[in-house]
Amino acid sequence: MFVELARARAQAGKSDAAVTAARRATELDGKSVEALTVLGQMLLGIGATEEAVKTFERALVLDPANADALSGLGKALLHLDRGKEALERLRLAAKARPEDADTQRSFGEACLAAGAFEEGVQAFAVVVRLHPSDVGAQLLYAEALLGADKWRESLEQIELAERSAAGRTGRAAYLRGRALENLGRIEDAALAYRAATTKEPKLAEAHLQL
Repeated sequence: MFVELARARAQAGKSDAAVTAARRATELDGKSVEALTVLGQMLLGIGATEEAVKTFERALVLDPANADALSGLGKALLHLDRGKEALERLRLAAKARPEDADTQRSFGEACLAAGAFEEGVQAFAVVVRLHPSDVGAQLLYAEALLGADKWRESLEQIELAERSAAGRTGRAAYLRGRALENLGRIEDAALAYRAATTKEPKLAEAHLQL
């Protein structure tokens, strides 16, 4: 009952009330993996990341393969810049949920943070297949492709994102510049970096010497 109440309160934007309900659920049954996982999710939602980590870890002691707890712990560790640990947990969660966009996106973000670009490419490919109009996912996919030295594929993905966003994102222009620079198209790269500075100045500052 309290687990469902916590979810309902979270959906209504009542974060603190959601945490209270989730805590009550764990007090009534301290061995409920579902209750502990929901509490961890609610704690993560209010920024209580350290406590969320401990709560997810409690859930995983009871059920080491629980995909929700693995995913939640991975996300929390990523927030704490504990990238290697986050990657390990999210890799397991992604394997358990190969068609879940949220899990694959978190795994992809952990891959970017850890420099595991080839795995990130695979993860974001799933996300953009499931959500083809998600500009943020398209740009993350492009970033992973850049990291994997797949510059032409990255440029194609950036162009898709720019069309989806009607050219309004400075990050897309910045990533376009990186792809073009790696392809040896220096003049085009310089134009892209200048376009990026007009929208998000800090992104392209390091490349203005082109």
